[in-house]
Amino acid sequence: LPKWGIPVMGGTHAAAITTGDVAFFTNSPINEQYSVFSTGSVTVPAGATNLSLDYYFISDEFKEYLGTQFDDNATVTVSGPDGAKTVVLNSVNSYDSVEGEALLTEVPDIGNYGSWWTTPKVTKSIDISDLGDEVTISITISDVGDDILGSMLLFDDIRFE
Repeated sequence: LPKWGIPVMGGTHAAAITTGDVAFFTNSPINEQYSVFSTGSVTVPAGATNLSLDYYFISDEFKEYLGTQFDDNATVTVSGPDGAKTVVLNSVNSYDSVEGEALLTEVPDIGNYGSWWTTPKVTKSIDISDLGDEVTISITISDVGDDILGSMLLFDDIRFE
């Protein structure tokens, strides 16, 4: 992360999912269109009403393809016995509304197809109070419109609050 100028979110571990080959991955993800991270069943701690996570949305499609059909996106779905909620974390076309922050930072030496850009660190909270005591958390990143230019979601500190 420091090599790319992306600040560490905290701790020593984080996860990343990507829509395509990125320099530090040795294999392609599930396919060239999307990747999914899923927890399986997780018990919601007593009194917790929100699921929160921190992330950076990084894309090879910023700024050149802003406002086009190439709108890579990342979502989180929390499902339980009483329903499910899906929230868009970020997309290429919505980058300028990330927590009121309008700036992107260029990420050098990350891929093979031009400039990569990252959003600031974002914390997203989702109300899960009506989903039940056991939930499954799925985080998905999707490549929309092509399978050449990629995007990545770097996330950390998934927590119940």
